[in-house]
Amino acid sequence: MSVHLQKIRFFATTKDEAYAGTDTGVELWIYVASNSLTTFPTTGWHTQNLDHSWDDRERGRTEMYELDFQEGEFGTSISGTPVPKGIAFSDFTQARTGSVWLRAKGKDWWKIDHYYLLGYFKELSHVSGTIDSFQTIDHEWLLMARRDGDVDMSTDPSEGYAWHSIDLNGTF
Repeated sequence: MSVHLQKIRFFATTKDEAYAGTDTGVELWIYVASNSLTTFPTTGWHTQNLDHSWDDRERGRTEMYELDFQEGEFGTSISGTPVPKGIAFSDFTQARTGSVWLRAKGKDWWKIDHYYLLGYFKELSHVSGTIDSFQTIDHEWLLMARRDGDVDMSTDPSEGYAWHSIDLNGTF
């Protein structure tokens, strides 16, 4: 009936070479389409700064950033089963058509060696053999995207690109 993206974890490894790390700000952008079962309060583009209190995006290090989409009120209850919180999609096929981007906010170069994007999903599904019974299935963390090649990020066109589209090529 519907799948609900509740959290995202973005793991990025900075290339282990001179000048590959950065202090430039980086954002993760995700498009939240309108869906009556979505409890997340934002539709349209949602932006999240990828930043820690320590020096992150340093040469040769892997960092993890987590975004939580479980804000907002509980949505409707369907036949007594609460609709999971998060960004709703009709199914995993629709979730694979989502739009996720990285954006560099400064001219300092950041060279990513590889990255992974995981999503925490719950599914609201009809119980077979019943008329109006539903269940929640916890799919936990699923691979949404993986890239093993370099990504050069910078607003300086001689060093890289300010925007990078994340191809949702995972197994979810």
